[in-house]
Amino acid sequence: MRVGLLGGSFNLPHEGHRHVADAARAALNLDRVIWLVSPQNPLKNKAETAPQARRIAAVRAMVGNRATSVTGLEADLGSPYTVDTIVWLKRRYRGVRFFWLMGSDNLLGLHRWRRWRMLPRLIEVVVVPRPGSTVRGRLAPGGRLLTASGRARFLEKPLIAASSTALRIRAMHRR
Repeated sequence: MRVGLLGGSFNLPHEGHRHVADAARAALNLDRVIWLVSPQNPLKNKAETAPQARRIAAVRAMVGNRATSVTGLEADLGSPYTVDTIVWLKRRYRGVRFFWLMGSDNLLGLHRWRRWRMLPRLIEVVVVPRPGSTVRGRLAPGGRLLTASGRARFLEKPLIAASSTALRIRAMHRR
């Protein structure tokens, strides 16, 4: 079984997130994509993050049932860190081939993730282009690490301009 893991705050989920999942699913012939909604991203402001249950519900509403699972697993594991989640999943589901899915915008801050250098040793990483970050992401420390590892695939896909930050700003201005 081939399973993509798409982690994040999803504060607010948007078409760009869905594009990452759909592009990777098609390119890798994935059986399933699991959306891992973080209880709280340690690199983001807690005051600006909606409650996890609300974010999980929003992701579920957006993705429907397209061979997808939406979970708050990291809260159950007691860790918001990607590396801990991947280690746990690989131990628990030994026969599954996992892929970490991410937009190229995440490459810009990957070097700030806990034990980020372990990521390509643990799992194949699939990077989908996001506006403004395709070249810069590959040149950032995380992009260079993934490129050098030989355990990353950089997909060539159309760009989707949606962003959670822009959606939150628009929602605030409507109030």
